[in-house]
Amino acid sequence: MEESPSVEDILASVAPNKSKTVYERTWADFLTFCGGQAENAPTEYHYLKYFHHLRTKKEFKSSTLWSVYSRLNNSHQLHYGTRLQQWPRLTLLLKQYESGYIRKVAKIFTPKQIHLTMQLDHATTDWILKKCA
Repeated sequence: MEESPSVEDILASVAPNKSKTVYERTWADFLTFCGGQAENAPTEYHYLKYFHHLRTKKEFKSSTLWSVYSRLNNSHQLHYGTRLQQWPRLTLLLKQYESGYIRKVAKIFTPKQIHLTMQLDHATTDWILKKCA
């Protein structure tokens, strides 16, 4: 008879493979900040303190904080079966950090800039594609 997989094995396959290491590193950084306790579920207090630390000490921008929130929410669900949305004060804090934040938007090349780039001596097709990307 075939041995059935553990719950951890089943849930591990749910995590996005491409970004799995980023999720794991974010979770590990959070646990380190909390003192490395994974057996007891972190509380709202732990998350509030961590996001305050990221904003004030590490100077993370609002968009980065939301990315961290998303990763931690995913990891918290996998480990403890609950969502971070159970603590509305956490999202209130993140929304507060958004106020006054102006997102940087990349400028679009003008036709003149594109034409000048095409005129360069080393403007091979590969070089142009790399520069545009």
